[in-house]
Amino acid sequence: MTVRPDVDEHRGAPDTVVVAPLAQVAGDGGQRLADLVGRCSPGTLAARFHTAAAPQADRVVASLALHLASRTQFGVVVDGVLAGCGGHVAAGPDRVEVAVLVADPWQGRGLGRRLLRHALTDPGWRGREVVAHVRLDDERALRVARGVLGEVAATVVGRRHDGTVELRAAVASRPLLRHPTEIEELP
Repeated sequence: MTVRPDVDEHRGAPDTVVVAPLAQVAGDGGQRLADLVGRCSPGTLAARFHTAAAPQADRVVASLALHLASRTQFGVVVDGVLAGCGGHVAAGPDRVEVAVLVADPWQGRGLGRRLLRHALTDPGWRGREVVAHVRLDDERALRVARGVLGEVAATVVGRRHDGTVELRAAVASRPLLRHPTEIEELP
């Protein structure tokens, strides 16, 4: 049985927030990942995995567990509880895809933004293209992805396709000194 914490219980400022490699915070045979998925609503899972209905929980856990050994996947732990995970995976020699999942009780508290920023601080991805796919109706995730990608790239390009937005950004070879807000739309 998975216990879903009451949403109001987690609305205050957390005592401790730690972002660490996913294997370090969820390398317990998958139980912490299963608990994380159990704290996600069907809508959250459908939005994260771009499906009309929520994918089966065991498939989500298996998908997340595939990345435990990767040094590019991170977990965010709030007051001792795995509240989210995310990172990037190589999608070609000069391209990386980023994705984040934050459980419902902790959404809207900046954890997704923190995970995405943490993943993109890896200097190995500078000078490469970063891609994020976000559902068009997920305004919060779009705002976070555009904002964080705008911090590491001079221009963020968005393209609509089948109910999703593909955001692409060429990560600057060295850190930007400004925070661009320009978003270009492709036809």
